[in-house]
Amino acid sequence: TPEEFKPDGIYGHGRNRNIITIPELRRGSHIINNGENMAFILCAGARERSGRVFCSAICCEEALKEMIEIKEKNPEVNIYALYRDLRLPLNGEKLYRQAREAGIEFIRYDIDRPLEISEKDGTLLLNVYESSSNIEFEIPIDKVILATPILPSRENRELSSILKVPLNIYGFYLEAHPKLRPLDFSVDGIYLCGASYYPQRLHESVLQGLGAASRALTPMIRGKVSVEPVIAQVEQNLCTGCGRCHDVCEFGAIKLEVASEDRLIAIVDPKLCKGCGSCSVECPAKAITIHHFRDNQILAMIEAAFEKPSPRDRPKILAFFCNWCGYAAADMAGISRYEYPPTVEIIRVMCSARVDILHVLYALLRGADGVLIVGCHPGDCHYISGNLKAKERVMKVKELIESVGIPSNRVRIDWASAGEGLRLSKIIKEFTDEIEVIGYNPLRRCG
Repeated sequence: TPEEFKPDGIYGHGRNRNIITIPELRRGSHIINNGENMAFILCAGARERSGRVFCSAICCEEALKEMIEIKEKNPEVNIYALYRDLRLPLNGEKLYRQAREAGIEFIRYDIDRPLEISEKDGTLLLNVYESSSNIEFEIPIDKVILATPILPSRENRELSSILKVPLNIYGFYLEAHPKLRPLDFSVDGIYLCGASYYPQRLHESVLQGLGAASRALTPMIRGKVSVEPVIAQVEQNLCTGCGRCHDVCEFGAIKLEVASEDRLIAIVDPKLCKGCGSCSVECPAKAITIHHFRDNQILAMIEAAFEKPSPRDRPKILAFFCNWCGYAAADMAGISRYEYPPTVEIIRVMCSARVDILHVLYALLRGADGVLIVGCHPGDCHYISGNLKAKERVMKVKELIESVGIPSNRVRIDWASAGEGLRLSKIIKEFTDEIEVIGYNPLRRCG
């Protein structure tokens, strides 16, 4: 259940009984008299520079409804709506027009010139800088109503830890994929809906609830769940029990168990593992392998890419593309006939997080002029944050090769969605041109 935001100190809330929030107004403890001046301040405590930077989605609509209702009951009340941006649903334009026709004054303020509320002789004075007309003025106000955001429940973090499901940076639950799996968690069998996912309207919550129920019904009707064969496996005789794989796993698929009195080992739950490969890269003892994407298989593909000598006039680039976006974008480029240099050798991995620093170094050692890694856009990764982990590792490998005299821009990481064939084509062309400027790898074999 989401929580009501208490804006203590914001615009003087808590210091003056006439500065209240919309929920406090609805509780009916404040009397509104005809002829009063009322100011509704939208985005009070939301869309800030830091902290609560998100839009609460429903504040503007709820504030407009409240203003219209007050006007209908008390026509002589003067209402000022102070907003930064009005963000309304599809039918919101009708609501906005209704508010204008009711005589509500809309004033746009600027976040860089915040509203100021002072008190003089028992009357509130609202100082406003109107950004569109570049005018600053003062309005006497009897009541100030703050449209405040919905906050995630404080219990989310505890429940997230128990169920091994992720939260976003704001504290709301994070879906598996915003477009492909908007009602699913990355952990199978658990579904989300309503304001636990993001601030939303009642009818949206109802529709999401119906969708989540239908998603939950599917495996119940089938009576069984299929597991992908691409999963991690721990070589127990190599495992040191350091726990780094456990820390990096986004799906709670790895746990540490006591093997003997003085030794822990990692155990992978095949029902939870998604096979992204991040744990395998993170393991310092190389005790974790990924079925069908083992290190020796990837190294063999790198070896095969350099069996034939490369043309002297074009750079030889080895590319690691994630299965869901980068590799699909390469397919889209081919279908759409977007050209890119033929000297690029592509290796498919399930996630860009599967690309090990050792893979990159081995490719350079075998003569690659450049190494390109393409994953999903940040926020769209099928494995939650695998692409961000890949970016961190690329930064490390850049520092490493730079320290031994190899230009760091021989290695690059970029993003492309499955439908961005043209973007991928441009990325490859740009990287090829950049490598031509740097020059060829002195370890490369040329034909």
